Amino acid sequence: MARFLTPTWLDAVASALDDYPPPLDGDARVHVVIGGGPEGDIKLGSSATADLSLTVPATELAAIVDGSLDPSVAFMQGRLKVAGDTGALFRVLAWTRTTAFVDLLTAVQACTDA
Repeated sequence: MARFLTPTWLDAVASALDDYPPPLDGDARVHVVIGGGPEGDIKLGSSATADLSLTVPATELAAIVDGSLDPSVAFMQGRLKVAGDTGALFRVLAWTRTTAFVDLLTAVQACTDA
């Protein structure tokens, strides 16, 4: 098990995403910024080449991971900031309502040290 937002945890999440990838047609590039991590902001992917950029505070991401916050609700309430391709965003948000996303959350929860 790995502590939330550590490099080991991020590697475990990346591995889980290999098994449960979001439906982005293989060519959409995503840039993610997680604000307020234990060592500052965490940036995943290149902002220069991103089709979709997501910015989420670490506390909100923790709530998404533990299942207490729906990503669509986070987006609608402005707790998940988005820029770029809205089509890709809506595909990702629709995917968060599938069993594949629930399975991903279960896999991430299993590798997360509370």
